[in-house]
Amino acid sequence: MEKGKVLFILCIFYTGIVAKSSSMGFLLIDPSPNSVALAYGGINEVHNNPACMSFKQDKEISFSHIEWFTDARIEHIGGIFRTNRFGIGLDITYLHTADIEGYDTSGDSTAPFSAYDVAGALSFSYFISSISMGVSLKLIQEKLADVTANGVAADIGIMIKDIFPGCNCGVSVLNLGTGITYELEKEDFPLAVKVLIDYAIPVYACNIYLNTGWEIDGIIISGIGVEGEYFDMFQLRLGYSYSISKEEELAQEGFSAGFGIKFKEKYSFDYAVIPFSEFNMLHWAGLSIEF
Repeated sequence: MEKGKVLFILCIFYTGIVAKSSSMGFLLIDPSPNSVALAYGGINEVHNNPACMSFKQDKEISFSHIEWFTDARIEHIGGIFRTNRFGIGLDITYLHTADIEGYDTSGDSTAPFSAYDVAGALSFSYFISSISMGVSLKLIQEKLADVTANGVAADIGIMIKDIFPGCNCGVSVLNLGTGITYELEKEDFPLAVKVLIDYAIPVYACNIYLNTGWEIDGIIISGIGVEGEYFDMFQLRLGYSYSISKEEELAQEGFSAGFGIKFKEKYSFDYAVIPFSEFNMLHWAGLSIEF
């Protein structure tokens, strides 16, 4: 059983933002193919900053599926409703795997067992003029075989629109909370700080996305993404991200890419791929509907 537990914890160590310090690293997995393709620079994603809801469409529903690694998959569904100065969001992220082979204390094989992580978030935002503030309250559950653990966390953020023409900026603190206790061992949530900038280049239908972040284990993550729009319906995205450890060593780097297709002005399909990750090729696919 302990070997099975170690296997699952190792499987969820890696995230798109190099969260290796906690078995709850799945909280840093970006569920948005749009954001992932832009080197995790999705300034308009609630997962990165709940304050962004104030600048969304009145209503939006999104679905995404992630092909992770070693039979691990992630499902995400989210919804946003905005009225006047308030924004309200609800989303669920669910990481699940195929059955894991179990072991007893002697190392002999036992019956396989299942495992999953799930996080549900209720988000609120409020804006005055060009400044928006937001908070997400999250309930987290992790299950391994017949053992279940729960925890509570929060994200907070602020976003400023049009600091100068075409430039938006957001700052957020993610995964403030109690941590989670599994049997006799407590795991802290992967606390992170993110700064995201979006700049629309005048004349050209092109946006540049910059982001940098800090995690509690001392890793600094930065990235740059570029998105171009063509024929008012097709977007191409390319990103490059890297991380530096507290020993000032390059911990991780890589490219990401993707595209988006918008049709009938309210339906969008987005796809992203990380081709050269530690775990081979990773895929994101998503559908969103605006009302």
